[in-house]
Amino acid sequence: MSGTEPTAGSAADSCRAAGPKGDVVTVREPGLAYLSYLLRLWQTGNESEIVWRAALEDVRTGERQGFASLDALIAHLREVTAGKSETTDAE
Repeated sequence: MSGTEPTAGSAADSCRAAGPKGDVVTVREPGLAYLSYLLRLWQTGNESEIVWRAALEDVRTGERQGFASLDALIAHLREVTAGKSETTDAE
């Protein structure tokens, strides 16, 4: 964790949820500053060459996208999050 407090939006665009340690955090509804995906990972190949595959499902729209490698998944996540950060971590 970065140690920064979450910024609360208006009541219309935020909700409260339990964090990983049971603490309550404010979570923005999906929009430009919030993306939510279901991530599926699985292995293919044989013992000499194992390849990880991935699929993302947008929880708002149900849209699914598959990736032939973890590198392709990471590239996609970098692309969709480029310029969407509200703050940066100094870590």
